[in-house]
Order: sequence, then structure tokens, then C-alpha cells
Amino acid sequence: MRVLLNNKGLSLFEVLISITVGSVIIIMLLSLLSTTLLTRNELDYRNVLSEEMHRINETLNRRFRNLGYRSILDVSPEGGDHYVFILTEEYDFVQIEGVNEVDWIFDQHVMHLDLTVGALYYGPYEHFDFDSLTFDNPELRRLNRQDVVFDAVSSIEVQCLGTFPAPQRSGEPGVDAVSATCARAYLRLNFHVSYVLRDGALPPRQMYSTLIY
Repeated sequence: MRVLLNNKGLSLFEVLISITVGSVIIIMLLSLLSTTLLTRNELDYRNVLSEEMHRINETLNRRFRNLGYRSILDVSPEGGDHYVFILTEEYDFVQIEGVNEVDWIFDQHVMHLDLTVGALYYGPYEHFDFDSLTFDNPELRRLNRQDVVFDAVSSIEVQCLGTFPAPQRSGEPGVDAVSATCARAYLRLNFHVSYVLRDGALPPRQMYSTLIY
């Protein structure tokens, strides 16, 4: 019994065709993998920024609600690098011998968007230095994470919805200005946000939010 063997193997042309087809398949797979990873990274990036904005909104909304009756005063300096607002809990109604009267409280807080460092701060009025535009313990007052920063085109807009004519009282900080401020307002947070990694920052994303004060 004789067995016929073909020892010629593959020709050079066949080898080249096999390599070409294999290379095309590998390139297609790598391209698909790269696209999938980029899409996943983009979704993760947007989720990080969305979660950060949601956390900031919840923090501010909670603090605004705790103020009760209040007003807001824009004291931002010229230049556009700092947005500074004084938020004041001015009064509350009390009933004395069946008559409603105003009980003055006058507790103040400051919200500060500092675009020189890309951070948003919120804290008590007495802990904010209006000359240097800083809190005495800034990291304690910072609302955004260290790896999430606001770019220079970010801003805060306030649209006044109504005023409250508070009487002026001497000897209390900011009271003369507070008497003419908004008692209710829309706050529009226009944030151009970047996620900073160890090897650089990812491309910034525009994030918007509207708060009722």
C-alpha cells in the first residue's frame, strides 16, 4: 500500500495572502476594541462629572433650605475670576401674644467660585476674607473634588425674582446692602469642567444646572 505525500507546502503567495487576511482581521478587532474602550471611558468621564454636579447641587440645595427666609447679594469683583455671593437668613416670623412679628436672625454665608484655582466654596460669612477672597480654611469649604476643576469660562448667573425691604440696622456686617437684595432668585451654574488625572486633564465638558434660592 502506497501513501502519496505532498511535501510542497504553502507557496509564498498563499503565505502572503494568509498574513494579509490575518492582519486585516487583527486591525478590525483592535479598532473595535479601541472604539469600545473610548466609548466606555467617555461614559465613565461624563458619569463622574454628572455625579459631581449632582452632589454639588444637592449640597447647595440642602444649605439653601436650611437658611429659611433669605436674600442674596452679588458682591463679585470686576475681572471675572471670582464670583462671590452673600446669602443671608434675614428674618423669621414669631407670634407674640397672638400677633405675628418679625424676629431678626441675620445669619450669613458666602458662596465663592474661584476660577484662579477652579474651585467652588461655601461657608460662614465670618470665615471669609473679602480682601484676599479666601476662606480661612478653604479645603474645608470646597464643594468640588480636587480632581474636578472649573475652567476659566465658568460662571454663575443670578436672576432676581423678588426683593424684601429689610430695614437697615447699623453695626452689622453687610446690612446696608442686604436691604436691597433679592429675596428669591434663580442661580444658573455654568461650569466648564475638567477631570484631572496624573498624566494630564481630560478635555473639559460643559455642565449646566439651575437652582432656586
